[in-house]
Amino acid sequence: MIRIEKISKAFGPKRVLIDLELQVAEGETFVIMGASGIGKSVTLKHVVGLLRPDSGRVIVDGESVSDAYGAKLRKIRSGIGYLFQGSALLNWMTVGENVALPLKEDRRQKRKRAEIDRIVLEKLSLVNMASERDKLPSEISGGMRKRAALARVLAINPQVILYDEPTAGLDPRMAATIGNLISSVQKRFGTTAIVVTHDLPLAYAVGDRIGMMHLGRLLEVGTPDEIRRSNNPIVRDFIDGRPILSVDEETKLGMRLP
Repeated sequence: MIRIEKISKAFGPKRVLIDLELQVAEGETFVIMGASGIGKSVTLKHVVGLLRPDSGRVIVDGESVSDAYGAKLRKIRSGIGYLFQGSALLNWMTVGENVALPLKEDRRQKRKRAEIDRIVLEKLSLVNMASERDKLPSEISGGMRKRAALARVLAINPQVILYDEPTAGLDPRMAATIGNLISSVQKRFGTTAIVVTHDLPLAYAVGDRIGMMHLGRLLEVGTPDEIRRSNNPIVRDFIDGRPILSVDEETKLGMRLP
């Protein structure tokens, strides 16, 4: 469903992705974990076409995102849901209006108000947020905002869902709730997902496979059990909570990027 073929990306002199390769099968949940600032979110933005690689390409469901523009890119994106790290709800709209927004903006279909209301209620019910429909984002908790944002993603019935740090800023109990929702969505709808996180309990709970990202590449890929048992020193440092040098720190120490 998703194929990343040797993509590289630099911002000025900083090389963020270096010949990154990844394949995600249809219906699979793949977790990209690693320290902050190493390119996890940048990878997601390439999948949805918000960024374009300096080299390489991204294929989603047989279509090259990296080469798509205009109507073709909109068509590809219509099958991709993106859960932003900060939820990205519009503060001046109610929860229900936020969920309805992609339905109203869809140029391919002109839905009647009753149909939109039905879909909004259905998706909010899936994430246990139907009772908060008429509240503003400022009137609900951070965990509720994440759930409302997930309902908005589900409103378009995506084939692919990209989750960018879905538990960031949440307490452990709410983080577990979000993890359960991610798993239940995958089981119910058979969606293909990439989850970017540094939350190890979440990674182990939702991932079919996990990839450890370091220095612009996936350093190791395996099942949750394989990653838990990894002997790779960088993977072990991350799992055991020891500091991992950033790209900038390694460069200063003379540990040159390949």
